[in-house]
Amino acid sequence: VRSRRQRQMCIRDREIKILTPLIEYIKSIERLLNDVKIGDVSKLFDESKTKKYLSTQLASETFSNLSLKGVGSQEWVIMWRSVEGFVSSLGSELNFPPKEGDPCPTCLQEVSLDAETRLSAFENYVKSDIQTQATQAEHDYTRVVKVIAALQFSLVEYQAALDLVCRVDPNECDVLEQLLNQYRSRAEMVKSNAFGEPILPIDTSPLTRLKEMVLLLEGHLEATKDDVM
Repeated sequence: VRSRRQRQMCIRDREIKILTPLIEYIKSIERLLNDVKIGDVSKLFDESKTKKYLSTQLASETFSNLSLKGVGSQEWVIMWRSVEGFVSSLGSELNFPPKEGDPCPTCLQEVSLDAETRLSAFENYVKSDIQTQATQAEHDYTRVVKVIAALQFSLVEYQAALDLVCRVDPNECDVLEQLLNQYRSRAEMVKSNAFGEPILPIDTSPLTRLKEMVLLLEGHLEATKDDVM
């Protein structure tokens, strides 16, 4: 038969195991959306937008004599790299971009001198520092946005932990919900690229109090173990 102290140990150990997943869940969100990180994401967005603008300006200047609009956009760059990969996969001696007299790898017609000049200009544009930086900046920002967009903001799975917290302080559950809503708002801001307004700091003291609660339980657990021994 378990003694009263042994029962207390079991209860405290169970409470620690109930609270810990909730703490880890909030920490996982905080790591991606804390004040410093959201500032970094905002900088990535600004960098991506600025470099895309510079790239667009360069494309406009480089291809201003063409009747087609949008030449040099990211979609064109993707198409260009796809064709380049296709030519490379053939393992042939085809030039890329094709030169005068070569068969075009997409339309199979003979490339004229004028076409060679235009294709060469596009290749130089794609390889330019501005375009390379713009592509990298957009990739970096998109990668971060995808990670943040995949976050789930729900405390449903942690109801047992919330019940435990509410027994200690009934108001604390609402505070934790408010904390989660603040992080959710930040995630929505990132997903919609809405970085126009100042980013207000988030009070993370609810998470600190959760950690302190677990530390207190761990201290009681250790003390109870010593008494039993």
